[in-house]
Amino acid sequence: MAKMVLNNPNKSDEDMMIVSYIVWKTPLPAQSVKSESELAAAFAQEIAELQVSGGVDRDLVVRLKTQYRALNKKYLGEDYETRYWELDALATLPTYQRMRLGSRLVKWGLDMVEASIKAKPGEVDGAYLVASPAGSSTYRKAGFSEVGEQFVEVNGQEPYRHCWFVKRFESNQQNSGTDT
Repeated sequence: MAKMVLNNPNKSDEDMMIVSYIVWKTPLPAQSVKSESELAAAFAQEIAELQVSGGVDRDLVVRLKTQYRALNKKYLGEDYETRYWELDALATLPTYQRMRLGSRLVKWGLDMVEASIKAKPGEVDGAYLVASPAGSSTYRKAGFSEVGEQFVEVNGQEPYRHCWFVKRFESNQQNSGTDT
């Protein structure tokens, strides 16, 4: 699911510009979850098919995707793909930042997550994302908690920090644990 914000939706198509957008991935059905070997093959094929400039270390990208899957399991638990919505992308043009566009888009997505939890209690735990620290204030204000991090060094440059954020919803937190 995705949503875009246009600079002026009343303009003609050629004058409109996307100034902010968000992409959410819904939880996978249990039968769609792939094995580790299937995922490794899919990652390798996905990277091989990428149309990128010559400076991209494709092996590093595959390695990072594999590491991130392991970290997702560590921070979110087994079968996280079936229990969490993923905030896959959020971007706002620099000249449109500090206008709360990103915050409103995150709220829009979290409203969808909450509606899905109410419609099917016990099936979805919440939402997660992996991002740089730059957006952390937006995510914290939306109720996400930072649960982990990974530092990535590329080409000898200063390590880049990726943070894992999770938002669990009250209705499922009350239902988790042992029956009484």
